[in-house]
Amino acid sequence: LYTTSYLKVRIKEPKKAVKKMVEKGQIFYESWGYDQTNIDYLVVDEVSKSGKTVICQMMTSAQAPEDHVIPGRAFGVRFRMWVRKYGNQEVLHGQYPYVQRDGGEAHYRSGGFWIYERPMYETPLGYGH
Repeated sequence: LYTTSYLKVRIKEPKKAVKKMVEKGQIFYESWGYDQTNIDYLVVDEVSKSGKTVICQMMTSAQAPEDHVIPGRAFGVRFRMWVRKYGNQEVLHGQYPYVQRDGGEAHYRSGGFWIYERPMYETPLGYGH
C-alpha cells in the first residue's frame, strides 16, 4: 500500500445484495378518469436483476359487490415499468398499453400503479360521461 499523498488508493467494498421491492405475481392498480373512476390492473411477470424495472401484463377486471372491481386474468403484450419508491410504498411508473387490438397493435399512456390490496370502486356502466 502506497502512503504518498499524490497517489489515491481505493479499497473496493463488497457489493451489497439488492433487495427487490417488487415480486413476480404481484398485482398493481391505477385509478384514473375525469367525472368518473376507471381502474386498470397489471401483474408483474418478471423482475430485473437490479430490481429497478419489471416486465408486466395488463389484467382484466371483474365485478365485485357495491360497484367495486377486482383483478381478473392477464392479457396482451408485455411491457416494462420502472420501480419507484413513494413514501414507504413501491409504485410502478412508465408507459402501459391501454388499448390493444387483436393484431398485436397497442396504444400507450403514461401512469403510475400502486400495490393492489382490496377491491376498488369504479364508476358503474351508464354513469359518468
